[in-house]
Amino acid sequence: DLPEIETIREHYAGTTGMGINTIPGISGTAYALFNAITQHATHDSGRAKDETDRARARLISLWGGESAKRIERARTSALALV
Repeated sequence: DLPEIETIREHYAGTTGMGINTIPGISGTAYALFNAITQHATHDSGRAKDETDRARARLISLWGGESAKRIERARTSALALV
């Protein structure tokens, strides 16, 4: 598996990240998966070694870049499940 997928799986399971996916009623839902994907895009992505450069690249990606597209696809897919 790709490291990104493993990170998203960990966020989905609630073993890493913000912990929202451990709230009763959220765990195992489409919302939990959407949350795991958006958390990865907003907090974990970026490959630059410098923290400022990594944050800048992440922000640009979220503002109409690949991360924005990924989040929109995740949102559309999650809404199709409900």
